[in-house]
Amino acid sequence: MREDIHTDRSRPAIDPWPSAAKPRSLVGLMGISLLVGVLALTILSCRGTKQNQVIPLSAPQAQSLLRDNRGNHNFIILDIRTPAEYAQGHIQGATLLDYYRSDFKERLNRLDRSKVYFIYCRSGNRSGRTMKLVADLEFEKIYHLKNGIVDWYQNKLPLTRP
Repeated sequence: MREDIHTDRSRPAIDPWPSAAKPRSLVGLMGISLLVGVLALTILSCRGTKQNQVIPLSAPQAQSLLRDNRGNHNFIILDIRTPAEYAQGHIQGATLLDYYRSDFKERLNRLDRSKVYFIYCRSGNRSGRTMKLVADLEFEKIYHLKNGIVDWYQNKLPLTRP
């Protein structure tokens, strides 16, 4: 036996693992380490990403939302129909942003993303497609009249004409 190795058997060795916490195998310990690493990466990857909200509304729900936000300068109503459709009647306070214009996406991109937007079209198709664009552009909060101005009209809610 080598003299430089201390082998005092009179004292019990200190066990770094209490019996209940002892890993069953090296594979078990590696699995736990891998799981902890994956969880840490998942949590860190979620930090700093903006969650945008797209909220579909019926006409009565939208009317209530508009009433609650009357006079709120951070709440913007966007009518994305054509100028001819807009002229036939629109929701009071709406700004026209024609979906069919060649620069529609560019004009949408210039809007302040921190404001809250209520977007509608005639039937919900154009505004539904626009929801994908605003999500990609990282707008924070968007309300969508899911069945368009048709639903508004069928509920006999007020329209404004220029």
